[in-house]
Amino acid sequence: MKKNPSEHPLPKVEVKYAPINVGSLTVDDIAMALDLKDEETVWLEMILETLESIVLSSDLEDSWKNIFSRTKEGNLSGHLLPLLIVTVDNICNYEGVGAKEKKGIYKEFVQQGIYIQKLRLWRNRTASILNLTTRKIPEGRGVIVVLDDSRSIFKISGIFKNKSALKKLLKALVTSPILTAKQSLPNYKWYYVR
Repeated sequence: MKKNPSEHPLPKVEVKYAPINVGSLTVDDIAMALDLKDEETVWLEMILETLESIVLSSDLEDSWKNIFSRTKEGNLSGHLLPLLIVTVDNICNYEGVGAKEKKGIYKEFVQQGIYIQKLRLWRNRTASILNLTTRKIPEGRGVIVVLDDSRSIFKISGIFKNKSALKKLLKALVTSPILTAKQSLPNYKWYYVR
């Protein structure tokens, strides 16, 4: 009895992906992946430029600022994408969302017409397209939200995965001299994490 050739099992095909440094991504890459309209791309660019200016005016060391600085070609750093996620989760939610008076980074966004709904939309789109997950680390009366790239081909800086490094970054952001109305540090949940 002859076997039908279609009954022979095919050899297993293994697909391997090379990790991609998130810093190499551009706004255009994200716009193409999400099939964004020009207007949507402009909103994302405005959000990332705001974050960039806050980081660059902060008191972080130059080695940290360089991570978020523009490329030689003038493109925004892809590291601003995970920064958007941790900023919404750890900062903006504590700066007057739902209150009459806005403070800190969130106030900077509101002055540009970017409210929490739009920030959360971009936070979710970014986390989804990069396949990044968040992890809340509670400690005492504090909690900090870090990122996890273990299931993603996009690899992020260790700053976003380590609670101590992330706390240092967040503190530098919310105390940046460029901010017009700073929130009191004890109002942030991550402030109490060691």
